[in-house]
Amino acid sequence: MSFMTYLTKFPVHVALARKPEKTQRWRVDDPEFRHRAVMGLFPDFEDNQARSRNNILFRYEFIPGQAPYFLVQSDCDVVAPDLEGVIETKQVEYPSYENGTPIIFRLALNTVTRRTIETNGRKREVITPIALQPLDAETGLNPAEKHVAYKLSTALQGIEFLNHNRQVLQVPKVSRALQIDTFDCMGVVTNSQALEHIMHAGIGRAKAYGCGLLTARRAA
Repeated sequence: MSFMTYLTKFPVHVALARKPEKTQRWRVDDPEFRHRAVMGLFPDFEDNQARSRNNILFRYEFIPGQAPYFLVQSDCDVVAPDLEGVIETKQVEYPSYENGTPIIFRLALNTVTRRTIETNGRKREVITPIALQPLDAETGLNPAEKHVAYKLSTALQGIEFLNHNRQVLQVPKVSRALQIDTFDCMGVVTNSQALEHIMHAGIGRAKAYGCGLLTARRAA
């Protein structure tokens, strides 16, 4: 089955300048800025699950020759009268890709592993960024690529990696960082329903901060 969604192109420089009343200037590499900027496109929701309920996902795009922008996907339309004529929004229908269909896709993923350890009777979560080395001798993939292949294995097989970019965003006044890897890939659909769910609801953690959005098109 296909699904309807809204796609919005939100220039980063516009987002940075949108809230001039903030005493401290926003930084584009601040995950909190990215989250607030995107959620600020929508009306005030009454519950804390607004992002997931409305399938609001976004990805930082850096295409040569274009100013950086946030690509925002959502079930609901944006409500931003002050940005009329500045941002681009359109409603689109994503097709359903039949099993066996080769596709080209882009995915932003929070490439970390999580495990729970217990110290002195107290449990805590340990987050470990996934490295880009060494290459697997059998598959030729690096650890981050193997992580992507595993995460998408319910929907896609035969994944080929075409391009990759890594961003490490620092959370102000906090020691941890947010690691986002953006991959351009080719793959073959093996479960169309699983792929549709991933495309609509996202995949992995940190969706509120620009991870999890997968967009695709049929390979020529």
